[in-house]
Amino acid sequence: MRELSEKGIAFSFSYTSYSRERFKTDGIVTVDRARLRPRTKEKYNEFHELLEEYIDLSNNEPRRFWRCTLMSFNNQPTHL
Repeated sequence: MRELSEKGIAFSFSYTSYSRERFKTDGIVTVDRARLRPRTKEKYNEFHELLEEYIDLSNNEPRRFWRCTLMSFNNQPTHL
């Protein structure tokens, strides 16, 4: 994902949403076109190494997800 983003190539992926603050999930999120953004610095978020920041290219909205919730990448499952 990071390598494609550095080359300016969009990709698709899906993950299970999770809000740590609300202890809630809204289910599976599918992103059709995205690129990763630089990671947040540790001084701004203690969980910076566990989160992936991305931009949803369908609406140019900045988002993030917990890396451990990644389910698919370019229509291929990440966990078998």
